[in-house]
Amino acid sequence: MRALQIEFIKLLRPSTYILWGLVLLYFIGNGQFMLQLSNAGLDKAMVLHAMDAGQVDTVLLILFGIFFIMNIGKEYSENTLRRSIIEGYTRSKFFTGKLLFLLVASVGVLLLQKLVFLISAGIAGGFKDAMDSFTVAGVLAQLFRIVFNAIFAFFLVFVTRSIAFSIVTFIFWNWGEGALQLFLKFKFPESDYGMYLPFNALGHIVGADGAFDYKFVLLASAYMVAMVVAAYGLLANRDIK
Repeated sequence: MRALQIEFIKLLRPSTYILWGLVLLYFIGNGQFMLQLSNAGLDKAMVLHAMDAGQVDTVLLILFGIFFIMNIGKEYSENTLRRSIIEGYTRSKFFTGKLLFLLVASVGVLLLQKLVFLISAGIAGGFKDAMDSFTVAGVLAQLFRIVFNAIFAFFLVFVTRSIAFSIVTFIFWNWGEGALQLFLKFKFPESDYGMYLPFNALGHIVGADGAFDYKFVLLASAYMVAMVVAAYGLLANRDIK
């Protein structure tokens, strides 16, 4: 718990407030847009379902990923990691603190999204419809997506040790994997290799019937475990510059 407390203390910097402010503004802006659609006469339950799903989309996941890249990347760019290790703060404690913070922050951003969603729905007179739209599988799938993206960002910054390169790679892969999937489909038309790419597998963890597809849950989980193990291996075995 001490490692987690240290991570929260490190958050007290302007960039943190700016990025979380952007996330909150995104939630509010998305909610207002959906409310306009509801007021235009579209089915309220359908609009609320789209609003809830839309708020946990690529934009949010990229913003959240950038937040983690900056959070860890600054440890390298500002030499705070090296100073901490010299002062006796072990690499394993540093890594554990970052990973625990990632999990807590992922739950926090999902709770913030649900709060803004319910407030927006309540303003539109659709609070009950909003509550009815929640399913255990749906909420857990959203949390899974947030954690997966955060761990991918987490992994990238330990690989590159560069904020700029990690952000470019993170954004490129989020949008570029679709192009790779099309290439695989063109090259191997009889196969479904593209479905097993990291973010594509993540997109299939809930089937059309609203239930978990455990094959893809396990595959996405295996990707996350592999990224965490690789990130720790890089931290433990490379010199801290």
